[in-house]
Amino acid sequence: MTTTIFEGTLTFNSPISRETSFNNTLLSESTKSEITIKIHEDGTGYAEWEIPELDEYEEIGLSFEGNVLIDYDGVFSLPPELVQYLSIQGYNMTWAE
Repeated sequence: MTTTIFEGTLTFNSPISRETSFNNTLLSESTKSEITIKIHEDGTGYAEWEIPELDEYEEIGLSFEGNVLIDYDGVFSLPPELVQYLSIQGYNMTWAE
């Protein structure tokens, strides 16, 4: 089963929190994020999430079967803006909602 190839960049403003196993700490009420996304035909992909104002960077691994998200790693939860963006691009993101 092949996955639709995709490359794109998403920019948005949102609250930013740092989640750990013990707590959730608000870092900013609203700050600019930029996420660069690359999804390969074999179902592997990644999202590079940059938050320049906070000097934060996260690499999020993405795994798909066809166009259905089956796993991700690198963060506790995917940003809702990323889930919505990839849904609009034709990916089934139900697993992350």
